[in-house]
Amino acid sequence: MITARTAGFAALAAALAGCSSSKITQIAVAGGRSRTIDAQMHVEIDITLGTVGPGSYASPPAISAPVVNYLGVEEATTNTPGGPEQKFRFMTIAPGKAIIDFVNTAQSLTVEDTVVVQGPAT
Repeated sequence: MITARTAGFAALAAALAGCSSSKITQIAVAGGRSRTIDAQMHVEIDITLGTVGPGSYASPPAISAPVVNYLGVEEATTNTPGGPEQKFRFMTIAPGKAIIDFVNTAQSLTVEDTVVVQGPAT
């Protein structure tokens, strides 16, 4: 016999199971050098870049493969003596490797980050 209490627990368990399987985690990296970022699928990656002197990094950046989805850019909450920083946001959407090129609009400066996305565990 299913009681209201049992049905409530079943609904709660189903809801919690659904939340845990779709949980999005986040990876944050900062700095102006090129790097490799390893991530799982459905992870948000925040890349913060700053410049010294004029210019900023162009948006959207060039992405070599449909492994990450560009979500947008915003001014970072921290400022350095050189000026404001930009936070670029991405979501990993497929297994593989993508190279993201960030080009400065006023200086001959490019930051090239490689994102390697692991597929689901088998």
